[in-house]
Amino acid sequence: MADMDGVWRQHLYLQTRLKEKNGRIRLLTIQPRQYTVSRAEAPPDTIHCFLRLAELKDRPQYTVVSHRWQATDAADETKSVLVNGAAVPVSTGLFEVLHHVQRETEPIVVWIDALCINHADENEGEKSLQVSQLAQIFAAAEKTLIWLGATADRSDEAMKVLRRLAEEQLTLSAYVANWTPQLGYQLVQKILPSRFVGSGPTASPGSKEPLDLQQELESLRAPLKALMEREYWTDLWSFVELCLSSKGLVVCGSHGLALDYFSSAARALDHIINHLTYSKWLASATNPTAPSAQNAMLSSEEVSNLSHCLAASTPTLRGIGSLYG
Repeated sequence: MADMDGVWRQHLYLQTRLKEKNGRIRLLTIQPRQYTVSRAEAPPDTIHCFLRLAELKDRPQYTVVSHRWQATDAADETKSVLVNGAAVPVSTGLFEVLHHVQRETEPIVVWIDALCINHADENEGEKSLQVSQLAQIFAAAEKTLIWLGATADRSDEAMKVLRRLAEEQLTLSAYVANWTPQLGYQLVQKILPSRFVGSGPTASPGSKEPLDLQQELESLRAPLKALMEREYWTDLWSFVELCLSSKGLVVCGSHGLALDYFSSAARALDHIINHLTYSKWLASATNPTAPSAQNAMLSSEEVSNLSHCLAASTPTLRGIGSLYG
């Protein structure tokens, strides 16, 4: 396996030698799915790519792809990626993000750490040289696509709610300054899925299901918590890339949201859910005979604490990133 690994690396990176010239990077062109269909010699799900050299001073157009990846990730032999004609072993996660970025009819040019840097080139120090110019690589990109992974654990629902919060500009500051019970019910109407407010396809005409603000918002706690605990947010390299991502787009499954909006919406929703948790506890403490008091015991899952997640720290990351620029 080691010999095969050396063969494709030699074929690929000798063609695109970086040497020590500052400002030179590799860019990966991912061919569209339509191109794959025309290549009968390869399996139908093969991803065809081309790696080339580029000078940052020439202002090439590309997207940075930031995702959780480690050089030690095991290759998935069932996945097929061809780069400059060489079969490159990739992990399931890497194949997943390449497949997501791939378009139907047009190629897309990306800079992606896993393939644009030769991580086995320890002697010549290629990785160190590329890391030293990460700030320039991210700054020159059209945007940074922050890939959290495929849909799982009701992530679609969480992403939709965060988008609704962002669209309604219900930021944390607006929530703290203007919160009222009426705002709470208005919030439910605007951000929760239609099935919660009686306007879904199964609802009878003109009907409205009774709203329980606390119950419906707390139903979001599990998917939101799972979204914020994805491996991407716990990776040190992700922290570095987030610091440098001034034009980030957070993508999970088929849903995407600008990093700034994602961050502010996540913090607002976290604050709202935790406020309701506190309100439930306070109500039970002041009126222990109320029916709601039976369910008022706080568990370790009650408080979502999303403020500890990297996703909710975008303003701080901006400040750190400016030090690199």
